[in-house]
Formats: sequence, structure tokens, C-alpha cells
Amino acid sequence: MNLRQIQFSTPEGGHATLAFPDPLTLETIEMLEEASALMFRSLRRSAGKPQAWDAGAIEYASWAADLQ
Repeated sequence: MNLRQIQFSTPEGGHATLAFPDPLTLETIEMLEEASALMFRSLRRSAGKPQAWDAGAIEYASWAADLQ
């Protein structure tokens, strides 16, 4: 499987990379769109908070996205 990657620079000098499978189907794009929106909402809620979610809470949040 070939991957396409997009790299974003952050204001702090770091970077974030997204990798996509090739070929990229409409169904895959929709799934990635929903999953990334959930992830970014989660990151926004936890930004500035000292404690991080544990792995179980992150997995539970990913299941909740499928229930919507």
C-alpha cells in the first residue's frame, strides 16, 4: 500500500503529519473526516490541561463516535 503524506508546521516550530492510503476512496475520506474531527475536538477540550487521557478513555471516545 502506498501512502500520501501531508505535513503541517505548527507555530511552536513542530510539525504534524497525516498519512493517507492510496487509492483514497470517498468512503475512506468520509471516515477520516469524522475521525479527525473527533480527535481535534478532543484535543481542543484537553488543550492547556496538565493531565492526559489514558488509553482506555481515548479508545472509549473513539467508540462513541460510531454511535452518532
